Amino acid sequence: MSELLIKAGDAKHHDANEDARGCYKRGDPVLAMPDGHRWGRLETIPRFWRVRVPGDRFAFYPFVQPHYRQQTLWLRGDNAHKLKGDRLLRRRWHFSAELVSPQQRLALYRGEIVELTWSEFVRAMLDKSGMGGRKSLVLELVA
Repeated sequence: MSELLIKAGDAKHHDANEDARGCYKRGDPVLAMPDGHRWGRLETIPRFWRVRVPGDRFAFYPFVQPHYRQQTLWLRGDNAHKLKGDRLLRRRWHFSAELVSPQQRLALYRGEIVELTWSEFVRAMLDKSGMGGRKSLVLELVA
């Protein structure tokens, strides 16, 4: 199991470009940690939701990456898997609390750690990049 920290509200910046590229928005996955991680006192409601999902925390790597103009991977020494291009969004993927059950949503809003199956988690993840159809490819890579 892994626990995922998800932004519960929007961070804002006065510059619209910086706001899109550098500020976490509601539903943005922030960080994945092993089950039982001791979260800080500020890593809860009203700033964050916490979700527990089966799988190694590295399975969530695609979901906590920014969205770049060019999604090109290249290898150079120890710096494998670097993304090349201009960052367009702080996170490509978005967790939609509206797509989980009402009981799970209520628990999120109360600040509880909500346990989801892998399929419930995947169903709640939306691609903000407008590159629809790529979700299945990413999920096949991490499954």
